[in-house]
Amino acid sequence: MPIYCTEKKTATIFFQRENGTKGQLIVSPAPVEIVCLQSNNQGKYIFTLAASGSNPDCSGDNGYQFGGDRIADSYQLGRLIPNYTSFGCSVQEIIFYPSGQTDVVHPVQYRISQRNNPDYNPSEGIQVKDGIGKVVFKEFGIKCNWVVSCDDDCPEGSHKCTHNKYPGYCCVPCKETGDRLKNIANKVGR
Repeated sequence: MPIYCTEKKTATIFFQRENGTKGQLIVSPAPVEIVCLQSNNQGKYIFTLAASGSNPDCSGDNGYQFGGDRIADSYQLGRLIPNYTSFGCSVQEIIFYPSGQTDVVHPVQYRISQRNNPDYNPSEGIQVKDGIGKVVFKEFGIKCNWVVSCDDDCPEGSHKCTHNKYPGYCCVPCKETGDRLKNIANKVGR
Protein backbone atom coordinates (compact mmCIF):
# COMPACT_ATOMS: atom_id res chain seq x y z
CA MET A 1 0.00 0.00 0.00
CA PRO A 2 1.66 3.18 -1.17
CA ILE A 3 2.39 5.83 1.43
CA TYR A 4 3.01 9.37 0.25
CA CYS A 5 4.37 12.59 1.76
CA THR A 6 6.20 11.22 4.79
CA GLU A 7 7.72 14.03 6.87
CA LYS A 8 5.44 16.57 5.15
CA LYS A 9 2.46 18.53 6.47
CA THR A 10 -0.11 18.09 3.69
CA ALA A 11 -0.76 15.84 0.73
CA THR A 12 -2.76 16.81 -2.34
CA ILE A 13 -4.21 13.96 -4.35
CA PHE A 14 -5.31 14.54 -7.94
CA PHE A 15 -7.60 11.93 -9.48
CA GLN A 16 -10.01 11.40 -12.35
CA ARG A 17 -13.45 9.85 -12.15
CA GLU A 18 -14.61 7.38 -14.77
CA ASN A 19 -17.06 9.97 -16.13
CA GLY A 20 -14.09 12.25 -16.96
CA THR A 21 -14.44 14.78 -14.14
CA LYS A 22 -11.26 15.57 -12.23
CA GLY A 23 -11.00 15.77 -8.47
CA GLN A 24 -8.58 17.04 -5.89
CA LEU A 25 -8.30 16.12 -2.23
CA ILE A 26 -6.09 17.92 0.30
CA VAL A 27 -5.28 15.88 3.39
CA SER A 28 -3.63 17.07 6.58
CA PRO A 29 -1.84 15.67 8.48
CA ALA A 30 0.39 13.78 6.10
CA PRO A 31 1.55 11.12 5.32
CA VAL A 32 -1.32 9.55 3.41
CA GLU A 33 -1.93 5.97 2.41
CA ILE A 34 -3.82 5.44 -0.86
CA VAL A 35 -5.30 2.10 -1.81
CA CYS A 36 -6.87 1.09 -5.10
CA LEU A 37 -10.26 -0.53 -4.42
CA GLN A 38 -10.88 -3.31 -6.90
CA SER A 39 -14.23 -3.67 -8.59
CA ASN A 40 -16.66 -6.32 -7.38
CA ASN A 41 -19.52 -6.90 -9.75
CA GLN A 42 -20.63 -10.33 -8.58
CA GLY A 43 -24.17 -9.07 -8.25
CA LYS A 44 -26.22 -6.08 -7.15
CA TYR A 45 -28.45 -8.04 -4.79
CA ILE A 46 -28.40 -10.81 -2.24
CA PHE A 47 -31.36 -13.15 -2.69
CA THR A 48 -32.28 -15.28 0.31
CA LEU A 49 -33.98 -18.48 -0.65
CA ALA A 50 -36.35 -20.36 1.65
CA ALA A 51 -38.23 -23.50 0.61
CA SER A 52 -41.07 -25.29 2.34
CA GLY A 53 -40.91 -28.87 3.49
CA SER A 54 -42.76 -31.57 1.61
CA ASN A 55 -46.08 -33.25 2.27
CA PRO A 56 -47.57 -36.15 0.31
CA ASP A 57 -50.16 -33.76 -1.16
CA CYS A 58 -47.40 -31.47 -2.54
CA SER A 59 -48.82 -28.46 -0.74
CA GLY A 60 -45.81 -27.89 1.49
CA ASP A 61 -46.06 -27.58 5.22
CA ASN A 62 -45.44 -23.82 5.29
CA GLY A 63 -42.40 -24.47 7.48
CA TYR A 64 -39.97 -22.48 5.36
CA GLN A 65 -36.33 -23.33 5.87
CA PHE A 66 -33.31 -21.23 4.99
CA GLY A 67 -31.94 -22.28 1.63
CA GLY A 68 -28.94 -19.97 1.51
CA ASP A 69 -28.01 -16.64 -0.02
CA ARG A 70 -27.33 -16.15 -3.72
CA ILE A 71 -25.51 -13.08 -5.01
CA ALA A 72 -26.81 -12.00 -8.42
CA ASP A 73 -28.40 -9.17 -10.40
CA SER A 74 -31.67 -10.99 -11.02
CA TYR A 75 -33.36 -14.37 -11.08
CA GLN A 76 -35.79 -16.15 -13.32
CA LEU A 77 -38.11 -19.05 -12.74
CA GLY A 78 -37.16 -21.98 -14.91
CA ARG A 79 -38.94 -25.17 -15.81
CA LEU A 80 -40.91 -27.47 -13.57
CA ILE A 81 -39.19 -30.82 -13.20
CA PRO A 82 -41.14 -33.97 -12.19
CA ASN A 83 -39.64 -35.47 -9.05
CA TYR A 84 -40.87 -39.00 -8.39
CA THR A 85 -38.95 -39.39 -5.13
CA SER A 86 -41.15 -36.74 -3.48
CA PHE A 87 -44.61 -38.19 -3.88
CA GLY A 88 -44.84 -37.06 -7.50
CA CYS A 89 -44.47 -33.38 -6.66
CA SER A 90 -42.83 -31.14 -9.23
CA VAL A 91 -39.79 -29.09 -8.39
CA GLN A 92 -39.09 -25.60 -9.67
CA GLU A 93 -35.83 -24.48 -11.21
CA ILE A 94 -34.62 -20.97 -10.28
CA ILE A 95 -31.77 -19.47 -12.28
CA PHE A 96 -29.74 -16.61 -10.83
CA TYR A 97 -28.00 -14.13 -13.16
CA PRO A 98 -25.30 -13.14 -14.13
CA SER A 99 -23.66 -16.25 -12.67
CA GLY A 100 -26.14 -18.70 -14.21
CA GLN A 101 -26.27 -20.52 -10.87
CA THR A 102 -29.28 -22.83 -10.72
CA ASP A 103 -31.21 -23.88 -7.62
CA VAL A 104 -33.94 -26.48 -7.59
CA VAL A 105 -36.65 -25.80 -5.03
CA HIS A 106 -38.76 -28.63 -3.65
CA PRO A 107 -41.69 -28.60 -3.67
CA VAL A 108 -43.22 -25.75 -5.65
CA GLN A 109 -43.59 -23.46 -2.62
CA TYR A 110 -40.67 -21.15 -1.88
CA ARG A 111 -39.93 -17.59 -0.87
CA ILE A 112 -37.21 -15.32 -2.17
CA SER A 113 -36.32 -12.09 -0.42
CA GLN A 114 -34.00 -9.51 -1.91
CA ARG A 115 -31.65 -6.95 -0.37
CA ASN A 116 -28.85 -4.78 -1.72
CA ASN A 117 -25.38 -6.31 -1.81
CA PRO A 118 -23.21 -3.94 0.29
CA ASP A 119 -20.04 -5.20 -1.44
CA TYR A 120 -21.27 -4.49 -4.98
CA ASN A 121 -18.94 -2.07 -6.76
CA PRO A 122 -19.10 -2.18 -10.55
CA SER A 123 -15.94 -0.12 -10.93
CA GLU A 124 -12.67 0.48 -9.15
CA GLY A 125 -12.07 3.33 -6.74
CA ILE A 126 -9.68 4.74 -4.14
CA GLN A 127 -9.48 4.92 -0.38
CA VAL A 128 -7.32 7.50 1.41
CA LYS A 129 -6.15 7.36 5.03
CA ASP A 130 -4.58 10.32 6.78
CA GLY A 131 -1.43 10.38 8.93
CA ILE A 132 -3.22 8.87 11.93
CA GLY A 133 -4.80 6.02 9.95
CA LYS A 134 -8.33 7.44 9.70
CA VAL A 135 -10.17 6.86 6.41
CA VAL A 136 -10.83 10.38 5.10
CA PHE A 137 -11.99 9.53 1.59
CA LYS A 138 -13.44 6.45 -0.09
CA GLU A 139 -15.17 6.52 -3.45
CA PHE A 140 -15.80 4.11 -6.29
CA GLY A 141 -15.89 5.18 -9.92
CA ILE A 142 -12.38 6.66 -9.74
CA LYS A 143 -9.52 5.40 -11.86
CA CYS A 144 -6.56 4.07 -9.91
CA ASN A 145 -4.02 6.39 -11.51
CA TRP A 146 -3.83 9.24 -9.00
CA VAL A 147 -1.04 11.81 -8.68
CA VAL A 148 0.14 13.13 -5.30
CA SER A 149 1.96 16.34 -4.42
CA CYS A 150 3.35 17.09 -0.96
CA ASP A 151 3.05 20.44 0.84
CA ASP A 152 3.22 23.16 -1.82
CA ASP A 153 5.25 21.09 -4.27
CA CYS A 154 3.96 20.07 -7.66
CA PRO A 155 3.73 16.39 -8.56
CA GLU A 156 6.63 14.74 -10.32
CA GLY A 157 6.65 15.53 -14.03
CA SER A 158 5.21 19.02 -13.65
CA HIS A 159 6.49 22.58 -13.24
CA LYS A 160 5.31 25.10 -10.60
CA CYS A 161 4.14 28.47 -11.96
CA THR A 162 2.84 31.49 -10.04
CA HIS A 163 -0.84 32.19 -10.49
CA ASN A 164 -3.11 35.02 -9.32
CA LYS A 165 -5.83 32.64 -8.09
CA TYR A 166 -5.81 30.48 -4.96
CA PRO A 167 -3.49 28.87 -3.91
CA GLY A 168 -1.15 31.28 -5.73
CA TYR A 169 0.47 28.73 -8.02
CA CYS A 170 -0.41 26.09 -10.56
CA CYS A 171 1.31 22.93 -11.68
CA VAL A 172 1.87 22.62 -15.43
CA PRO A 173 2.47 19.10 -16.77
CA CYS A 174 5.86 19.13 -18.53
CA LYS A 175 5.19 16.41 -21.12
CA GLU A 176 1.85 17.84 -22.27
CA THR A 177 3.32 21.35 -22.50
CA GLY A 178 6.36 20.05 -24.39
CA ASP A 179 4.13 18.16 -26.83
CA ARG A 180 2.05 21.29 -27.47
CA LEU A 181 5.16 23.41 -28.08
CA LYS A 182 6.55 20.79 -30.44
CA ASN A 183 3.24 20.72 -32.33
CA ILE A 184 3.23 24.53 -32.66
CA ALA A 185 6.87 24.50 -33.81
CA ASN A 186 6.08 21.93 -36.46
CA LYS A 187 3.15 24.01 -37.76
CA VAL A 188 5.19 27.24 -37.82
CA GLY A 189 8.17 25.53 -39.45
CA ARG A 190 6.15 24.36 -42.47
